[in-house]
Amino acid sequence: EDGYTASYGRSAAFHAKLVDRLAALPGVTSVGVALRLPLASRGVPHLDVQLQAGDAGERATVAAAANMASADYFRTMGIPLRAGRSVRAGDLRGTPAVGGSERLAKSLFGTTAVVGRRILGTPGADTPSRVFTIVGVVGDVQWARIEDGYAPMVYFPILRDGDGLPADSNPVWYRPVDVQYAIRGTQLPTGRTIQRIVTELDRRVPAANVRSLGSIVDDATARVRLTMLLI
Repeated sequence: EDGYTASYGRSAAFHAKLVDRLAALPGVTSVGVALRLPLASRGVPHLDVQLQAGDAGERATVAAAANMASADYFRTMGIPLRAGRSVRAGDLRGTPAVGGSERLAKSLFGTTAVVGRRILGTPGADTPSRVFTIVGVVGDVQWARIEDGYAPMVYFPILRDGDGLPADSNPVWYRPVDVQYAIRGTQLPTGRTIQRIVTELDRRVPAANVRSLGSIVDDATARVRLTMLLI
């Protein structure tokens, strides 16, 4: 675990520098980082978690998709903040904080007024449960497939900073693997520009699959559009 913690610190430092470099490009207004983007999940690892809330005698349980997100991810993606605030890197300290989607909040508590409430979550049958505090509620997104509709979502902070994980953290909750970047702006950098910046920071890291959000949506709706065309 010590080796993983050190590796995590190096990864966090790399991404912090990359966000700064991308955000400084002309025309870029915000940069967000996530484990994966909506409708762009092919081949990308993710977490599915079981979340529990309520009194011990009457406890609601919801199976939710989990994402890891930076503080500017929601603003960059245009996902509205309904209550509270966005998750941020410092939320890894102490009792971990998470964000939740509207559907998650309503499924667990019957309301979106859940800021400050606590939930119990686990990413798998063999993983100990952990208590999290909800610090914000964001709008729903269509997650894996557009035909599935809105999914209950829980958002963990993705990266802390260059000095690694807090001593009391369980790294399994914050494993940054093959992260995806979202860039918003009036003038977007080309794939060549992004790869050049990444290479300057670490030539071992590839910047793959640079595409527009519109093309991701087109791919996600291709089957439905073809079916409707045939009908």
